[in-house]
Amino acid sequence: MKNISIVAVFAAALALISCRHEEQVNVVLLNETEVELVKGSTLQLVPTTRPEGITADFEWWSSNPEYVSVSEDGLVKAEKIYFENATDTESSSVAIYCKCQGGAATCMVKVLPLQAESAVIKVLDWDSNEALKMAPMTSKTLELVFTPADADVDYDAIEWKTTGFEYVAVKKIEGTAQAVITSSMAGSAYISARYGAIEEPGLNVIVTPVPATSVTILNKTEMSRVLVGRTLQFAASYAPENATVEVAWKIASGAEHASINSETGLFTAKSPGTVTVQAIAGSVNDSVEVEVVEE
Repeated sequence: MKNISIVAVFAAALALISCRHEEQVNVVLLNETEVELVKGSTLQLVPTTRPEGITADFEWWSSNPEYVSVSEDGLVKAEKIYFENATDTESSSVAIYCKCQGGAATCMVKVLPLQAESAVIKVLDWDSNEALKMAPMTSKTLELVFTPADADVDYDAIEWKTTGFEYVAVKKIEGTAQAVITSSMAGSAYISARYGAIEEPGLNVIVTPVPATSVTILNKTEMSRVLVGRTLQFAASYAPENATVEVAWKIASGAEHASINSETGLFTAKSPGTVTVQAIAGSVNDSVEVEVVEE
């Protein structure tokens, strides 16, 4: 009789163990169900089961791993901001799923922008840290470079400014962090950019004069003879075309026979004689002899 009782107890224990072994997970819970993560950051999701104490493998996956990824042990990473529709201005959430046997759970993850911490103006195709020197009537492209490099930037919110706008104008390139500056005449300007609370140190720009390398009086043959009391209108060309000098006119010899307006080049004959007219452009000049004669 005693042996029968022992056998019965042993059989009951085996039945209980078998029942527990066959017990299945029917509920999975996560420590987070809805979170917001800054782009590039991570979060460890921790699952629990109902019934408790059951050891089983968890299966993890993301509804959109390009934007929010998850490892095989539940480490979530915010890869980049997800917009469900191209016209959306607010980001959408991505679902992270965890499944174990008959139970499953979801955590909704929204990726937030990575804010810029600082910015600096860079001149494309120019490596110097000194003031930017430009010739008149030339252009350079600037770019506002942010730190961190993968910061989410609203390019429309970037404001470009210039002082000395009569010397250097700045024009924003829409949809980018770039702007084009164009010089006009010799002088200096300060270019700066603002993005929210960030205002970078700025860039000094110096527009340097371009000297003329040559000057030529036009139509010398036609201008070599004039009657007393008549006028001649002198003109000249110079090289290079972007030289910043102005041509000045003078009577180099024979001033008693004629006069000339130093700015306009209008020559007036007074009395018979030979006059030497000179065009001056910086350090270079050209001249022509004019014979003033009676009618």
